[in-house]
Amino acid sequence: MRALAIAILLLAVDATADVRADVRTRLSIALENAVDDGSADIRIKGWKASQRSVLRKARRVMSVDLLSGERPYGQVTARARLVLRDGTEKSIFVQANVEVDVPVWVVERRTGRGAPLSGFSVRAEKRPLQGLPSGAIRATTSLTGRLAARTLTRGSVLTRGATTTPVLVRRGDSVNVTANVGGVRVRTRATAMGSGRMGQRINVRLASRRVLSGRVDGTNKVAVQ
Repeated sequence: MRALAIAILLLAVDATADVRADVRTRLSIALENAVDDGSADIRIKGWKASQRSVLRKARRVMSVDLLSGERPYGQVTARARLVLRDGTEKSIFVQANVEVDVPVWVVERRTGRGAPLSGFSVRAEKRPLQGLPSGAIRATTSLTGRLAARTLTRGSVLTRGATTTPVLVRRGDSVNVTANVGGVRVRTRATAMGSGRMGQRINVRLASRRVLSGRVDGTNKVAVQ
């Protein structure tokens, strides 16, 4: 009888170990989906269940999901749905300490305002997701055509607010205007009444003095919808 009891106990311990491993695996998958960056490094430093007694009675794991609005780093809380040995279902909370590193653009050398952001001025580097400045640019985002909006210091994380695009149309420039009129594409010349970058809306004045509004579509080009 004693041997049988020991065998049953060992089986229960093995089952609990499998369940714990499955909880960790499913939690890792949930974190990967939340981070949504295949190049990120995700580390679960440790985790615990809110009801360990329930976890010990679990036969299998149905799902592990982060709570709505939960950030996938730092102290993370998830909900684990379990099937117990008696066939009933039970949900418990899982709390984990998570570290996430993601590749971002970092300023390689001091860069002056208006300078192009080439491979010589920035580098890709993995930094902790927790603590990144607002608008940090992931290294998966191309910087082609972007300029420094202000002087950038070496070692700083590049943010969207620190970059800009070149001015393609300047006030007073003669610009090419395209417009679709009744299914026909019309082209004409006009004078820019303001300056603008790609995609920005500006007004242009035709030779007839009529003023139109359009979006900058290239160097000295404006598209009117």
